[in-house]
Order: sequence, then structure tokens, then C-alpha cells
Amino acid sequence: MTYSKKITCLALLAFTACGTAGDESTTDSASTTDSASASDGATEGGATDGETGDTGATPDVLDPALFHIFALVSDFTKVDCTLTDGSSSTCYTVTVRNEPAQWGPGCPSTDSEVGGVGFYDPDGVPVLYALDAELWALMEADGFDIVDDQGNVNVVAPTGPPGMGGGDPPVTNGACLDAELVDTLEMTYFIPAKPALSGSTTQVAVPAVPYSGISLDGLPLAPAPPPTVMGGMAALPALDPCGGHPEPDGPFHWHLTPQESNHVLDANGIRDDVRCGAIEQVSDAVIGYGADGFPIYGSQDPDGTTPGDLDECHGHDALGGYHYHVSATDAPNNITCLKGLLATNFLVRK
Repeated sequence: MTYSKKITCLALLAFTACGTAGDESTTDSASTTDSASASDGATEGGATDGETGDTGATPDVLDPALFHIFALVSDFTKVDCTLTDGSSSTCYTVTVRNEPAQWGPGCPSTDSEVGGVGFYDPDGVPVLYALDAELWALMEADGFDIVDDQGNVNVVAPTGPPGMGGGDPPVTNGACLDAELVDTLEMTYFIPAKPALSGSTTQVAVPAVPYSGISLDGLPLAPAPPPTVMGGMAALPALDPCGGHPEPDGPFHWHLTPQESNHVLDANGIRDDVRCGAIEQVSDAVIGYGADGFPIYGSQDPDGTTPGDLDECHGHDALGGYHYHVSATDAPNNITCLKGLLATNFLVRK
């Protein structure tokens, strides 16, 4: 295999391992009974009148009013759904367009500019770096030719459907990857309204469960990105300072929890001029929901304390019910496993 073919395959692996497996859904489809009402533009989520679902005394866990979705297509409704243990339940569903309110920068054009951040792992351990001259010099010292004699950074846009390979332009052995945002893509989520612990642990990993949950902006939360150094090649996907990037032909997703991203950047020694300014930083409130419907908080509980009794999925049962926490120091910091039952089609893309 030529160097060009190697790096383009590596480029697509670096992104597709972060995203969905297949073009339609992360898992099998579930049964739904209501269609969601269409709506355009920036909005705060609010549930419409669902014809289905429980009317008992137990309140739903997910609160649609917490969401601030920039590209809402169909508002929250409640529908019948099937969970991964085969049982019937009620889920919230919402459809969003693949369009963050704001994102970037990613890869800088030259070594005199500063971009976002990225994970570099020549020793097999991913370390978060600012995308700047210091990182390019480190990569050059490791043998990866990523900056030319004029100081231009070798920026590649991975192309093609997930898993198909391809890049523009093809390169030799080092690249900063900046995927194009597909803003016509729509994503429909199915999230249990009354989550239930499953008695087991579901790992978040491609292909079965590529995303751990949904952020309050309607975009998926992803676990650690795949290795950037493989087979003598280095293909480093750029994240913006809030921790997100597009997948080629797939969803924009977050590898850092955006509401805690500045705390993570601080903890990992990222230079002061690379910070998330587009999303409010918060530690003691809900920042999203797991694919199983349990809330995801920042690094603190609502009473401002930092929990010390978290399980392997960074969750605990406290202050009214089971919920997850993200880290304020780890990079990446999204949860990597789930304790509850999922809908069989958490995310459907079309």
C-alpha cells in the first residue's frame, strides 16, 4: 500500500470510529406511534402533547425545557419504543439538523496560527494538545512530515461515506484532519422517558453504541477518539476549543463535554488563548442525557459538591436518583459506559 493510500484510510478511520455505524441507525429500529411536529430555527426544547406514554405519578426524568437546540426539525414528543431487553416503554423523540450554533477553529493553515485542540498519541496514550507550532514541532521530531518548508500545515479533509477511505488532498505521512460539516443531515433520537437500570454495563464503542448520550444542544456525546498514530502514519483530527468536530458524512459530535471544556483545557495545560467561548461553562447542572435516559451532570452535584462515590460509568444514586457526572480534568471527559436500558434505536440518521 502506498503512503497516500495509507494516510487516507487512516484519516477516515480516525473519524468514522467516532461516529455511527451504518447510514440509518446505531441499532435496530423501534416502534413509534407519534410523528414529531416540525419547527425551524433556534429554539429551546419543549415537549409537545404526546398521545402515548405513562400518565402515572412517576415523573419523567428527561426535561425537554433544558435543551437549547439551534437547528430543531421536530420538537420533543413521546412515543412507544422498545428497549434493549425487549420490553416496551415510552421514549422522548426529537429530530435535529446536524448544525451546531457555532464551531471552530479546527486545523490552522500555517504554523504561525493557532487552531483548536487534538489528541496526539505516539506512545499509545492520547494527550490533549493545542494545534500550534509547538505540537507540529513535536510531530516533526517524531518523524511526521506535517508542515512544509513555507510553514503551511498539511490539512486534509476526509471524504466519502464512513469506512470507505479517501482524503483531499492525499498526503504522505502526517496530516491535520478537518472534515466538512454535512449540515443537511438530520438525526432523530429516542431516549427513555423513565430510565431503568439494566443490572449490567453497556460499553460505549463502535459499532453497537458509538455515542454515550445527547448534549443539551442536540448533538451527540462521543467517547475517546481512535488512535491518531498507526502504521507509521499520523492523522490528527482537529477539535474546536469546545471539544467538537464533524464526522465525514456523519454527525457533528463532542469528544469533550462542551459545558466543562474550559476546565479540561485548564487542567491539561492548554494555552490561554484556546478556550471555548460559544457555550456557557457549568459544573453543577445537567449538561445532557445518557442514551439510557439518565441525566448527565457536570463534575459537581447540584449542591456544589464533587461526588466521591462514582461507579465505573461515572454515575451514582444521589440527590433524588441515579445520574452520571463528567470529569473536569480528564481528556476526553465524556462517560464511556451506561448503566441503564437503551431504546433499540437511540440515534437514527437520515
